Amino acid sequence: MQSPEPLLEILSDRNYDELSEQSWTLCDNVFAPDFYELMLSECKRREEIDQEFRQSQIGKGQKQQSSAEIRNDLISWVEFKQNSAFTEVLKSKLDQIQQDLNQGLYLGIDHYECHFAKYPAGSFYKTHIDQAKTMTHLDGERVISFVLYLNKNWVVTDGGQLQIEMPHKSPTLIDPQFGRLILFRSDTVPHAVLESKNLRRSLTGWMRKTRVS
Repeated sequence: MQSPEPLLEILSDRNYDELSEQSWTLCDNVFAPDFYELMLSECKRREEIDQEFRQSQIGKGQKQQSSAEIRNDLISWVEFKQNSAFTEVLKSKLDQIQQDLNQGLYLGIDHYECHFAKYPAGSFYKTHIDQAKTMTHLDGERVISFVLYLNKNWVVTDGGQLQIEMPHKSPTLIDPQFGRLILFRSDTVPHAVLESKNLRRSLTGWMRKTRVS
């Protein structure tokens, strides 16, 4: 029986070094153009379905609640159990990233989750950490957060930049340009989404590892 073909590496030594040294890294256009088009098409398809996107919430489990003063984006979760051309392609890419992170940084990631995020004009997300020490997740710890931007022809006046706010450093702004992928440590990178002046789309998620009791 033949061994399965190894996944193609997409992260470079630069990405590993940056994740280790500054806790975040950028990857621009690392996939074929048709992949980004498929992600954008799926996001737009969901926008046409009534109640597919719902108001985002903060907290976990029974403590989840909407808080428009902290964040007011809309989200639509990806369910990988629903097999489709879209989920198969996306899963193959996320499997690649998971393998790269485990081989390059020995992170022990064993699953992931993601959703589409839509920021209409006027939307934002105030400074937060994705995996704060006070957070507990029955479905595992968030290790690496990732955001894939789906905004064609983005310009500075559209707003919606990701602002990284590392301690003792000046804030860093990440432009949400089409085809850009950012990965960052979920437990150490305070970040915010600045107010969008135009519709802002992304695929956002977390590489996770199962919590050991």
